[in-house]
Amino acid sequence: MKKILLLIVFATFFSGLSAQQPTDDREAIIGVIKTLFDAYRAQDSSLVRPLFYPGATMASALIDKDGQPQFRRGDVQGFLNFLGTKSDQYYDERIYSYEVTIDGPLATAWTEYSFFRNQTFSHCGYNVFTFFKSADGWTIVNITDTRRFTDCKTD
Repeated sequence: MKKILLLIVFATFFSGLSAQQPTDDREAIIGVIKTLFDAYRAQDSSLVRPLFYPGATMASALIDKDGQPQFRRGDVQGFLNFLGTKSDQYYDERIYSYEVTIDGPLATAWTEYSFFRNQTFSHCGYNVFTFFKSADGWTIVNITDTRRFTDCKTD
């Protein structure tokens, strides 16, 4: 009986440890996203650079003013240069939700957002992040966003 009880205690303890890891990873991924947008608001590229995996990419999917779907590739270095150039503009991307999926060293996160420039609403959509977990932790491999101007949260 003692052996069975001991086995149950160990099984419960170790199953708790394995269940803990995805929660820790999820929180770490959300932490990267929060750091990215805090640094964006502060216009501090030095905080953003280490969040990206070398060779990371960026893109946007949108419907242009003529109603045509567009896919535009961005450049992480261009984004860093933009953030590194102080501006009197204030950029605020507000995140409303985090849907994180993890499989081993690969993860995705969908985040609903609204974007404001100088407190004025600009656009909204979803960011789709792809993450890779190296020995140094989770880093962003890609960000692709959608952009729309209707059916948006503005609070």
